[in-house]
Amino acid sequence: MKPKHLSLLLGLFTLTTILLLSLWVLFGKAGTAVAGGPWYVNASTGSDSNSCLSAGSPCATINGALGKAAPGDTINIAAGTYDETISIDQAVNFVGAGAGQTILTKSSGGTAVTIQDGNGNLTQFLVTMQDLAIQDSAGGGLLTLEAAELTNVVIQNNNGQGIYNAGTITITNSSIRNNVSATSSGAAIINFDIARMTMFDVTISGNVNDNSIVHVQNNAHATLTNVTISGNYTGTALVTSGSAIVTTTNVTIANNTGNGLEDYSGGVAMQNTAIANNETPNCWTTVTSLGNNLESANTCGFNQPSDIVSTDPQLEPLGSNGGAVQTQLPASGSPLIDAGHNDVCPATDPRGVIRPFDGDDNGSKICDIGAAEYGSIINQLFLPMIVK
Repeated sequence: MKPKHLSLLLGLFTLTTILLLSLWVLFGKAGTAVAGGPWYVNASTGSDSNSCLSAGSPCATINGALGKAAPGDTINIAAGTYDETISIDQAVNFVGAGAGQTILTKSSGGTAVTIQDGNGNLTQFLVTMQDLAIQDSAGGGLLTLEAAELTNVVIQNNNGQGIYNAGTITITNSSIRNNVSATSSGAAIINFDIARMTMFDVTISGNVNDNSIVHVQNNAHATLTNVTISGNYTGTALVTSGSAIVTTTNVTIANNTGNGLEDYSGGVAMQNTAIANNETPNCWTTVTSLGNNLESANTCGFNQPSDIVSTDPQLEPLGSNGGAVQTQLPASGSPLIDAGHNDVCPATDPRGVIRPFDGDDNGSKICDIGAAEYGSIINQLFLPMIVK
């Protein structure tokens, strides 16, 4: 063979080898599922031996889809109950069919969902969950040491803490309710070590623990906005300890059979927040007031000129008033109406009602104190048209 032909063959062999190696890197070895998804799960019609790459050929279990998924993939989970121990060790996105339809549970004991890197990596990965429920587990609902974002999620009826957070968690438009933790503090959620928690448009209700419902301890930080903590049992609604830092804006802590607040860290700061009608006293310790707070007694140390103390907030019972979560609305004539501060006022309340709203009809739009703004969604939609 001539040297020129040999050179051409060697070049062709090299290019072919590079191409095959590239395909191996992209798609894996033979027998390994193609990465990228999205993946589909259906408990009724699926099989983990399917490709799981379409709604017509889904996996039967969430773990089956996790075994095929690559970091960052999306897993679409159809309506149904998924009774399995779910351990997530990489970035992934769970999308359910609705919080009342896609149910993750672990009936035989243990935590239903654990998010944790088993390889000791210090960099957190992100797991997102939306439109599903974690409920009825014989152990806790969710344990995360990583970054998690929950949207339109319900954590309920678990026999243990609803959420154990030692990572970074953001919870939006979600409910944590009716979890019973017999021994561990934080029946709804505990934030441990250097955890970070952000809640927006969240309702926490019906949870049971002798010590605490929401617990922030060690060096954890928490930010609560448009959050309602109401109708919980026995334990104090919000407890801090260690060097924890908590900031509340437009939060309602009311009608809990335990106390409203125990701030042992000295790191709680409140604004546009209502603490009312909890077990006496509302607060075991004083907090830092940033102004425009209301307490039904005078135990929290609200000392700013814009604070209101020893005053009944005149709240309606916790109920479904529009939106994805339950709220406690100010009754007509409530001192909460137009008593907040606009500079920190969220753009809407948990129902989607625009804030600030002129609740006392005096021509000035001023934010209300508490999680819910006075006035109905219907009024805001149609009253401007009637005026015109």
